[in-house]
Amino acid sequence: MFQKPLSTENEMTAAALYPELTIEQRKEAEYYLLRYLATVQRIFERVARENPNLLLELEKRAKLRKEKTARI
Repeated sequence: MFQKPLSTENEMTAAALYPELTIEQRKEAEYYLLRYLATVQRIFERVARENPNLLLELEKRAKLRKEKTARI
């Protein structure tokens, strides 16, 4: 559920995301982005642990939404 293998060929770098920033600014942006992603991961893991049915429902809704937009 919600797990895909990580691919290094499509890896995004801070330099690619923020080419206009200095090296120091990119380091700071990357730091905050990684902190944000760690927080999102903790939320996901907690929901998965405490209410796995919610994740199944969200996955089902996302699949239906994707199918609906593919038909348009």
